[in-house]
Amino acid sequence: LAQGHWHHTYRGPSCEVHIADLPPHKFSHPHNHTDILDEIWYVHSGQGWHWMGKEYRPHYPGWALWLDPTELHSLMNPTEENVEYIYAASWALVQDRAQDAEQKRPRPSRHWKKNSKR
Repeated sequence: LAQGHWHHTYRGPSCEVHIADLPPHKFSHPHNHTDILDEIWYVHSGQGWHWMGKEYRPHYPGWALWLDPTELHSLMNPTEENVEYIYAASWALVQDRAQDAEQKRPRPSRHWKKNSKR
């Protein structure tokens, strides 16, 4: 079966928090993100596996994980049941980090020394 980065079905409004389904016998293509896009996944129902970096971990209802955005990761559902999870991405954090970087950027001095010899 061909798999894709997003093999999930989103329900509800598109915003920073999604309710999503991962169908039986499907997985997301292993991927990573820029170092400023954190993700949090919370499993509401169903069971499966999560792979991040070199670790595989089982997931089950009530399980949550903060993802290091630079690590390769994938959510897998090898079972006969649907996995329903809540996904949150920190787009607001991305904007905050960009604003912080802009504020910390060195600025040229606005005060010029007057040359007394003209």
